[in-house]
Formats: sequence, C-alpha cells, structure tokens
Amino acid sequence: MRLISLPRIAFRTLLAIFCANFATMLAMNSLKLAAALQPWVYFPLLVLFWWATKMVAPRTERLTELFPQREAAWLVAGVLVMGLLFASVRFQYPLEPVMHRLALGIEDDASHTQELNSLINSQHYPAQSSFTLSDYFSMYYAAWMLPVALYRLLHFSFVTFKTVLFLGNGIYAVLFPLALAYIVSEAAQSKRQVYWAIYLGGFWCGLEWLVMLANPLVPYPFWLMKLGLHLDFASYAQSTTITNHHLSSAVAMLLCAYVWHRFRGAGCVLFVSLLLCYAFYSSVFAFLGGFPFALYLWVRSLRTRAGDAIAVSALSFLLIFPMLWMFLRKPGPVAFEFPEQHPRLIQLPRLLGGLHLHYGFWSGLLLFMAVIMLQFAYFTYVLVFKRQTLSRNEAVLAGLASLYIISTYFIGFSHANNYCLRGYVVPAFVLCWIASSRMPTLTRGLAIGLVIIALPTFQYIANPVLRGFKDIIHPHAALQGTSEIVALNMDRSIRQVDFSKYADIFAEKKFSQYSVEKMPTQSLDSLDIMDVELESYGPCGIWSWQRNPEIPAEPCPVKQ
Repeated sequence: MRLISLPRIAFRTLLAIFCANFATMLAMNSLKLAAALQPWVYFPLLVLFWWATKMVAPRTERLTELFPQREAAWLVAGVLVMGLLFASVRFQYPLEPVMHRLALGIEDDASHTQELNSLINSQHYPAQSSFTLSDYFSMYYAAWMLPVALYRLLHFSFVTFKTVLFLGNGIYAVLFPLALAYIVSEAAQSKRQVYWAIYLGGFWCGLEWLVMLANPLVPYPFWLMKLGLHLDFASYAQSTTITNHHLSSAVAMLLCAYVWHRFRGAGCVLFVSLLLCYAFYSSVFAFLGGFPFALYLWVRSLRTRAGDAIAVSALSFLLIFPMLWMFLRKPGPVAFEFPEQHPRLIQLPRLLGGLHLHYGFWSGLLLFMAVIMLQFAYFTYVLVFKRQTLSRNEAVLAGLASLYIISTYFIGFSHANNYCLRGYVVPAFVLCWIASSRMPTLTRGLAIGLVIIALPTFQYIANPVLRGFKDIIHPHAALQGTSEIVALNMDRSIRQVDFSKYADIFAEKKFSQYSVEKMPTQSLDSLDIMDVELESYGPCGIWSWQRNPEIPAEPCPVKQ
C-alpha cells in the first residue's frame, strides 16, 4: 500500500463507518434488540458497507495529477501526523487500570462516558438514561456505535469505557483529516488551492491567538465571552479534540455533498441518504448548520437529477422517522433561545481601570459584525478583493454560510450554545473552500502571520498531552483515592451498582460520579443542563411500539 493511497482508503473507511453507525443504531432501536447483540449487527454491516464503497470511490488518485509523487507523499504524511497528534490527547485513558486511579479527563468526556454507559449497560434498546432511570437516552447517538462495538469486541477487563473513548476518538481523529484531504484533492483545481483549503479548514483559528498570549498552553474556547458575546466559533482543533461526534456530523455532510456531485445511480442515493441520517443523529446542531446547503443542492438538482433527488429525500425521511421521538418530550429546560441573551459586558483590564462596560443589543450587533469580519478574515479578503470572481453558485453558498453565522448573534441554545458552537462548522468549511481558490500567493510576511494564527491548534494538542504526562509523574491530588472506581469499571460482571456505596468519594470528588461506568440502582439528583439534554421521556404516539418495558418511564399522555 502506497502512502498516497491513504486518503482514498480513509475516505472509504469513514464512509463505511458512518453508514454502519447509523444502520446499527436504526436496527438496534427499531427491533428493540438486546444490547449484547450490538457488535453482531455492527461489524457485518461495516464490512458490507466497506465493500459497497467501491461504487463511490474510484481507484485513481487525483492527488498525483496536482503534485509530484514525492510532494504528494509528504503532504499525506503531514496530514497523517496531525491526525495522530489529535488522536494522542486521550493517551492517558487506557492507563487507568495500570495507574489504579482515574486519569485527567478531556473537557466534555464526563458526558461522553455516560453516553457510552447508557448504550452499553442498557439491557435492551432503546437505551436507558444513566442519570434518570425512568428516562431514555436520546442525544448524540450515532457516532458512539463504533466505540460501543469496540468495547464489546475487546472483551478484556483492562478495556474500559475510557479505553474505547481513546480508540474511537483516535480512529475518527486520524480518518477525518485524511478523508477531507481526499475530497479536497479530488475537487481542487490547483496545488495552491489544496494547500490553502487544508490550512483554512484545519489550522485557521481566527482571533483566538490573541487570547493565548495570556496563557500560552491553556486553551480558552469561550474567549468571545470576554467581549460579552455568548458565542464560540470552534476551530478544527477544538472540535476534533473535544467533540468528535459533532465534527463527525459535519464531516458526514461534506462527504454527502462530494458523493452527490461525483456519482450517480442507486449507490449514490443509498450512501447520500445514509450519510444524511448519520449526520442528523450524530449532531442535530451540525446537521442544522449544513441543512441550508443540502436543501440548496437538492433544489438545484431537481432540474437535472429529479429522480435521484426525490429518492434521496424519500429514503432519508423514511430512515430518520422511526427514531424522531428522541428529540421530543424533553424533561427539562432544553430549547432554542431567541433572541440569544448575550452578557453584553466587557471588563477592562486592571491597567485600564478594571471598569465594566455595558452595551445594548444593537451596539452588540455592530461589535459582533466587526468580530466575525476579523474571525473570518480570509473570506473578508475575498469579499473585498475577489467578490467579482465568485460564480452565481458560489455567491449563493457564501450567502447561506454568512447568514447562518450572522444568525448566531440572534439565535442560541441552552447552556453552551451549540447552535453556534457546533452548527457553524459546515458554513465555516464552505467559506474555507470558496476562499481557498482565491487566496494570494504566499509571502514571508503572510507565512509568519498564518503560523501565528494557527498556534492555538497546537494548544489543543500540547495542553492535554503535557497535563497527562505531568499527572503520570506527579499524580493530581484530586485523582488520588479513586482506585475503587477504576476496579469497579474493570469488573464486567457488574452492570448496575448502588452509588451510595461510593458516597464518600463522590462527596469529596464530585466529578468522579461521571466516571462510574455502571448504571445506578436509583436515579441521580441535581442534574446539570448538559445531562438533561441527553434525556427524553421516550417514544409515544406513533412511536409507542418502540417503548422499552425495562424502563419505568412515565406513561404516554392520553388524548382527551
């Protein structure tokens, strides 16, 4: 196998994984299968879909048409190395059984561990919430089918949920950049466009480099809060290290667009439909950000490919519909917010008096517009100097992307504002692609500026890796005394445990409750809004046939 063949192999593998993820999720829930059967469904589907990907993955690589053989190999090697670096951030997780204590966790992995807990320790699907035993698990579902299958396949005591989080996220972290590099090289018109597309999509961090001057090795994703804006325009590095399941949804939407443009026939319809369904059930926010583009492409295709377009919409709806109940009947205050309640408060540095500056809604909009012009400076450059080169199609796509990004000032979502944080990823990729063919020739000054702007990318790698090594050499005080939890997690004979037995540990180290990889015997108290987001009262109405009798859920409302 040649090194330059890796992007094409990664494209096929990722396509197969996404399709197997969704198809397994659909089968497990619709047929209410025992959770133990998951790998017996997943791996045959994975092999089947990988074999079928030959219909939408040509044997040739256009990369060698744009680059000399040696340069192409170096480019692929560079992309592979970055993927491996992103995969390394959870290197400490598999070492928990050896260290006999919990490892330092990546942000959000507390929730991810409990998502796996529901999917693995439920007796049957649909899965039970690991927080409230009378509720169903119902969010960020499809991407976890891979680590769930790996956990069931690797039947060893030292393989814990944290181990498969490391493996699953590592597989995604390596495959994503390689598969995207394949799409870029297949669609690009020049070598320069390939380099710019990879840089803008994978390394561009906008204004975030200004924040890292204060704390060079400590990422600060919500830096816009310093300006009173409840927003986070996550870089690729932030998305792939912290929330790969959201990023996977966006990547699926991009794969979907590529397959639709390049291929025809039943195979194209099948894969596009499955990719849309996977994106929807992996992150509805990333899907929401990509939906305007999918709709635009669908409308355009009605003139030339009406049959395929109608078939995709019909098949996608039929596959999505059986599990739509997961987004209904939420138990808590989880909702979109309009208008978004930004703090609209700036605290000046002490050198400037430390005063608090309040500003109004429309003043905030002007500040927001100035921020996004700088945050997406590469596209501001295109608008100022290259707008006349945009085709009508590119202008529409750029307009849709810009409108979504502008809408994030007006529309928000509970807690971390995933409408912006996750939803903007596809619009950002669209702007990167349109700009990549119009960026200037590289000069020394421009190169220095681009390196500085990309520095936060390496923050997201260096911080967890260095913290992990430091914790191995000098164990963190908060993680001492957690050996009982690790021993419990390694015992696969236990599915459910009485949390009161570990009350002393939880009282001292509250975070450790999220590290227990067993279902509780009683529902947990004082849930965070992030926990509530993962729950649903379960299927009712036309979905009542999917109710799991093992979950003592509230009865469906009776129509009067």
